[in-house]
Amino acid sequence: MPVETFEKYLARWKTDLVKKGYKEVNGDNPLSEHEFSVSRDQSAFEYLFWVNFGPARLTNKGGMWMSSWHFTISTEMDKHRLGKNKLVEISAFNDDYNTMARKKGQQKPEGADLKPAL
Repeated sequence: MPVETFEKYLARWKTDLVKKGYKEVNGDNPLSEHEFSVSRDQSAFEYLFWVNFGPARLTNKGGMWMSSWHFTISTEMDKHRLGKNKLVEISAFNDDYNTMARKKGQQKPEGADLKPAL
């Protein structure tokens, strides 16, 4: 999948999500319920996309947990190993079910549900 095709898909998805009442925000601050952020980075070998969903939880050590999707698309430089413009990775993390990063006795939020599908 060429990165341009993925970006068009992501733009349509964001439009649909806003129609459903979600708000796109800058991801530098903790996200609230019904907020999401999208960020992108690129190296010589890959395009990276992150879609994060609120609510975020702050850790005692300055970190932040939230539900997210991560996508990796290969570039021209990686065409011999993986092929140019290949969607090589999709990762999903739903913080509602994150049992490793919660204190003992801390339960998942009431009414926890799956985040919007991509």
